[in-house]
Amino acid sequence: MQGLVYATKNISGSFIPLSDSIHFISKLENSFSQDRSDKDLQDNYIEGYPKIKFLELERLEPIKPPADYFFAVISGRVTNSLHEKAPLFYEVPIEAMLAQYLEAVAEILLYAIKIQKKPILYSVFDHIQLGDNYLLDKLIRDWISTVNGIAIFYNSHANVYSQIQNIFNSINYSMDTNELPNHTFLKISSLKNISDINQLYKPKIPTRTTDSSLYEDLFYRIIPDSETIYATLNPLAPTDPEFYEKLNLTYIPLLHIGGLINGKKKDFDNAKNAIQEYINLEYDLSILTAPKITQTTIDKNLITKKPSIDKIDDGSSVIIGVIDTQNIQINHPMLIHDDGKSKIEYIFDQQTEGELYNEDINDLIPLQEDLTKLTDGTALMLLANGYDSQNSTTNYLPNVHYVAAKIKPASKGLQNIFGGQFNPKAVLIEDILICITKLIEYAAKEKKPIVLCIQYGSNISSHDGTTYLERILTQYAGLSGVSIVSTVGSEGDKRHHKRNNTHSVSHASIMITKPNQNIVAVMWTMYPGGVSATLQNKLTGEKYSLDDSESYVVGNGTLYVQGKQISANNGSVYLMFRLENFDPGEYIVINDLNHPQTGIVDFWLAETNLNPASHLKDSDALITITSISNINGTICVGAYDPTTLTITRESGRGYTRVGNILPTCVIDAVNILAPLNEMQSVTLNGPSVALGLMAGEAAGIYSILIKKQSPYLPNTPVMSYWLSANLSQLGTISYPNERQGYGIYTLQNLKNWLLINGIINGTEGVEMNVL
Repeated sequence: MQGLVYATKNISGSFIPLSDSIHFISKLENSFSQDRSDKDLQDNYIEGYPKIKFLELERLEPIKPPADYFFAVISGRVTNSLHEKAPLFYEVPIEAMLAQYLEAVAEILLYAIKIQKKPILYSVFDHIQLGDNYLLDKLIRDWISTVNGIAIFYNSHANVYSQIQNIFNSINYSMDTNELPNHTFLKISSLKNISDINQLYKPKIPTRTTDSSLYEDLFYRIIPDSETIYATLNPLAPTDPEFYEKLNLTYIPLLHIGGLINGKKKDFDNAKNAIQEYINLEYDLSILTAPKITQTTIDKNLITKKPSIDKIDDGSSVIIGVIDTQNIQINHPMLIHDDGKSKIEYIFDQQTEGELYNEDINDLIPLQEDLTKLTDGTALMLLANGYDSQNSTTNYLPNVHYVAAKIKPASKGLQNIFGGQFNPKAVLIEDILICITKLIEYAAKEKKPIVLCIQYGSNISSHDGTTYLERILTQYAGLSGVSIVSTVGSEGDKRHHKRNNTHSVSHASIMITKPNQNIVAVMWTMYPGGVSATLQNKLTGEKYSLDDSESYVVGNGTLYVQGKQISANNGSVYLMFRLENFDPGEYIVINDLNHPQTGIVDFWLAETNLNPASHLKDSDALITITSISNINGTICVGAYDPTTLTITRESGRGYTRVGNILPTCVIDAVNILAPLNEMQSVTLNGPSVALGLMAGEAAGIYSILIKKQSPYLPNTPVMSYWLSANLSQLGTISYPNERQGYGIYTLQNLKNWLLINGIINGTEGVEMNVL
């Protein structure tokens, strides 16, 4: 129990004289050992207490306090003159006696009583001076609590809050910060509710920071020094590999329009001064996964030896390229010519840094295991190839050839930081770009057009195709004779996206359904404008700021916050955070727009392959097409079910975050038959099925143009137009739309368009024998 009294009206209890007119009374028996009298202890404590070293301030800004509060500062002198609306200022000597400091506190608290407002009092001395002696802490907190005020202390120690919290139960009346008064008061003034003040300074986990760190980014800093990583080079970067070899880094060129460097994180940090001006402004690492292709085996043989049926053209002189973490099953009968030679011309094995050419592949065919289940890469090849039957609704390409890249999976360490739960098939976008580069280079050397099947995507992206590496991929898509086909992904029904259209404050709740999860989330705002955000545990009410780069202890788990960023790629504000080992329950993201106009805020959780046990409450299915498919110019295709006249439940929906129309179109991709072996077949389902089918249609167009000796082979945007120029559209809905894009692709519609435009004549695009 404590109280304020005047000298003429003493209240029972020990007291400390502070001036001729006021005393503060405090029962300190609980703070001292009991073998000595309170008065002796207090007298000795005050007289023997070492001087407190206060800081000087340059200025105090006039910052408006919350309603019913006023700002006050105790420090050494302020260099610049005080504004009339500056915080209440009480000057003490640079080395002040304890009694001088306590008198300043008392004067401010008496002023609070006089004006009937609560003080937010900042004491500008380094709190670590107190060491393990917490008596003064308790005394100030007791006094502050009498007027329901808040005590703030400067502290240069990063983790002091958690130390103090273990000692004092009445922690609500005080906090520590390493920010000086102006910055601290500015943060407090922006709070909608003063009860949220503790969210600004929650228990933090010290993170290793050094001046040599290449990126001052929390997620980058916690990457182990031994981890192998990439950095993206800008156009000003040297292209001489020896420049980077001297730094223990490896230079990887990207088709004359940029490059990457690769090496251990510690070597990147050591090379900071040499490479900082040549690398991308942001460390933009992205973990991508592929939608699952489900397979059901049936006893049916689709492989025949009868004359082939050519639906548009046979695929001669065209290459289809696939990327997968698994082996291509080179012994599949549909991937072998009648003479026993493989239709696969080239395999780049990034996992072993090896290359296989057709002769090597032919030698390996007899050594392969029997076919009992298709790998995803093999399935994509078979879907693009089609099969020899009147019942097949897509093209059949008996003479098309293939190339493949066996991409290496992303490491467990990087997946843990940037992805979520470990997935052995997850990959890095840098590795995808390296594999694509290898396949395009091979096709260019052979002077053949290539259709690339890109099955990978991520939710943790800007969903507008503007990252630096996505822009490089856009340039690849613009090359003549290169068509990039991508998938909408399988996030349409996973409840991992929510869009808030808001004037000020809005919410998005993360629902965690199982323990021991690792969940990565991202929030993007529509340019222009900014946002502040906090994460609140619904069960405990505790709040944690998402604005600054920090790590927090949250129950049994840890919250890692990258902090609010302005994207160097598109100018939008975004923030990324990770919830590691959180208890199951509801965690509310509260976002507060920093401008008065209506704003748009999008939330995404990592895709299901990395995040199987959390979702967003009140989510929506739109804007769920994963990157890479959001880049400008790719052929983005969704899965359509003709029996229900709509897309499949899991198929990702458009548009992009900024309203670009996606998907390009949809194609029948439900229960698609493909040969498994000479005795059995499989029915295939999933959004990637649509990807493989559409790649075969693009290859057929290239084959026609090559036979007609066309002087120009379409790039991806032109191929996209050709494939979608004559789509079917349902009369009950308007087009374009977020689910079907511009319409529904059918082979017959494409043939009709090619006939009308003179690309094929009446004897082409029908059944014919292929010699």
